[in-house]
Amino acid sequence: MPAPTDGVTALRGTVVTCRDDPFLTDPAKAFAVETDGVVICRDGLVEAVGPASVLLSSVPAGSVEDYSGCLIVPGFIDTHVHYVQTGMVASCGEQLLDWLDRYAFPAEMEFSDPAHAAAMAKVFCDELLRNGTTTALVFCAVYPQSVDALFAEAERRGMRIAEIPGAYVRRQDKTSTVRGVRDSFIYFFKLLAFRRRDAR
Repeated sequence: MPAPTDGVTALRGTVVTCRDDPFLTDPAKAFAVETDGVVICRDGLVEAVGPASVLLSSVPAGSVEDYSGCLIVPGFIDTHVHYVQTGMVASCGEQLLDWLDRYAFPAEMEFSDPAHAAAMAKVFCDELLRNGTTTALVFCAVYPQSVDALFAEAERRGMRIAEIPGAYVRRQDKTSTVRGVRDSFIYFFKLLAFRRRDAR
């Protein structure tokens, strides 16, 4: 893989982009396919996308990464994913309430430990990126430290993450959990206000 030249990297391969919603229009018209395309990135940001025959002359020699035979696509968007269930993927299937009590709730409670939350946030973000997902709407735990850990890892990688605080109620202990849900929503909206202000 060539090193970026003057902050420029060009990815060459079959570039697929979306012009419209393929579920609402003709998929043949919704997708644009450039069989020999180039994506030019400068300082980590996409600068141009188009045919190699047009764009290659504008990039420095030695800055092209050849992905011939591969698809180059925009990052995927996951609109519903549970960060706190990363460690229990493929756990044994049961009736929903039994499954929640036996697997989901114990897994979420582990996120009260900041070290565990930080470790799982790294794994979670790595797995999203490994599968091409750069943006996600994520369900997290009721614990503020778990939210902070995920935001920190996402920011480190330049990902776009929107988080929704967990709101589970265990049948064995409804009172303390409802209190935790209340506190997590208060924290969540304070965090949202802070991050919106910071983003400006």
